[in-house]
Amino acid sequence: LIHNIINEEIIINIIKDLFHLHQLPVDTSGIYAVMFRGDLEYNFWTDATNTGCGYHYYFNHTDGKIIKFFVAGDVNYLPRTSPQAIACAQVFPVTINHNWGADSMASVYAHELAEIVTDWDGAWSRNNDGLEISDVCNWKF
Repeated sequence: LIHNIINEEIIINIIKDLFHLHQLPVDTSGIYAVMFRGDLEYNFWTDATNTGCGYHYYFNHTDGKIIKFFVAGDVNYLPRTSPQAIACAQVFPVTINHNWGADSMASVYAHELAEIVTDWDGAWSRNNDGLEISDVCNWKF
């Protein structure tokens, strides 16, 4: 990693490398969870805001195999003024277990898992307010 920065391309390449090294099985029915330490700066989107605690997506592997994954980063060690930290703490500055990093990762993990299970292919089902299935219950403990 360059300067502790991670992005979607790096995440996909890491998953592909683990497949190639036979350290991770290729399972088109599975969903891969990617979690990483808090000192990594992440850039999931191409827009300038880069806000969010995680995301879900997929990529085409060999022979057109679709690999689904989601990402939940540990924002506990990010400066509280970073876009990711602000997005993750926008509703609850104090979390249920008083462990902001762990609580936010658990919440984002469940959130992104529900969304990729229900809508992995990019169509992203939305309600009348434009929210995905888990967005309507963000940070509701």
